[in-house]
Amino acid sequence: MNKNLIIILSIVGIIALAGIGYAIWNASDNPQVVNQENPGTTTNTANTNTIQAGAPIVQTDSTTAPYISTVVVNGTVNPNGAATTYWYEYGETSALGTQSSNYLVGSGYTAIYTPAYIIGLKSNTNYYFRLGAKNIFGTVNGTTHSFKTNTTPSPIGTAPVTTTNAATNISSTNADVRGQVNPKGSETTFWFEYGLTAELGAVTGFQLAGSGNALLPISALISNLQPFTKYYFRLNANNQFGTTNGEIMNFTTKKK
Repeated sequence: MNKNLIIILSIVGIIALAGIGYAIWNASDNPQVVNQENPGTTTNTANTNTIQAGAPIVQTDSTTAPYISTVVVNGTVNPNGAATTYWYEYGETSALGTQSSNYLVGSGYTAIYTPAYIIGLKSNTNYYFRLGAKNIFGTVNGTTHSFKTNTTPSPIGTAPVTTTNAATNISSTNADVRGQVNPKGSETTFWFEYGLTAELGAVTGFQLAGSGNALLPISALISNLQPFTKYYFRLNANNQFGTTNGEIMNFTTKKK
């Protein structure tokens, strides 16, 4: 082999080993470059968009709906690109001290409405509360607010029931994702999450499912997908009593 060619290949190899990123290929042959110095950064080389994942963005809503022994609290959580869990802390002092159940909120880049129904409170009592969330990049607590319970009877209700169904009308770039939601008598919002892994990452638009008490068939169109690629998705819904996540399912788009 020509000595000059050997030298050139050696230099190329050294540059490749010292490079900042490495390529991850999917079925569409569009590489993504992951920055090794900052692994939260992913660049899609097909459209040169860079998305920075990070700790969740949390906002506690000061608006509450207190009753004699319960309260509906609200807030929003943006998972900021990583699988995220949220909860509420509350107590009779600003030190809080009690935590609600944990809820999943996906891994997208959209602020998700995160209501919770806290029970077992004392009547006519001041309470403090805040929303918290965490993912692999860190834990974030929202602003602490307060409310006072009263003598109004507490509403009776439960979080919605969600079922993820198989996707239909699958083409090389589109699919209809489907499911069922039972609002359980309270005004309910639903949405789908989807992505290239079971961590999902993208969300459809938010839609209303009403306030009935029966399973409703629902669907959403996902477009701009890559041909011959496996996607994961699930249905989510929430009302004033909480958020529920359906089972994660998958489909594969068709070849061009």
